[in-house]
Amino acid sequence: MECKGKERIKNEQSSGATAYVFYFQLNNATNQFLKDRSNSLFDWISPELPEDLMFYQNDKCILAVCSHEGYFMVEETLWDKFLIS
Repeated sequence: MECKGKERIKNEQSSGATAYVFYFQLNNATNQFLKDRSNSLFDWISPELPEDLMFYQNDKCILAVCSHEGYFMVEETLWDKFLIS
C-alpha cells in the first residue's frame, strides 16, 4: 500500500488544530488493510487509525464515514447494489 499524497488542512472546529488528509489507491492490498485493521468503518478513530474515511470514484464521493459521530453517507446507486445483493 502506498500513500499517494498527504495534505495538511486547518480544522476550524478544533481551535486551530491541524487535520491531515491522506490519499490511497483502493486495490486488493488496501482492501485487505482496511479489513485487517478493524471490524467496522466506525472503528476508524484517531489516534490509532485515521478517521472519517471517504471513498471516491471518478472524483465523486461514494462513501463518507464520520467515525466518532457514528454516521455514514453512501452514494445512492452504490446503496441500491447492497440492497439488491
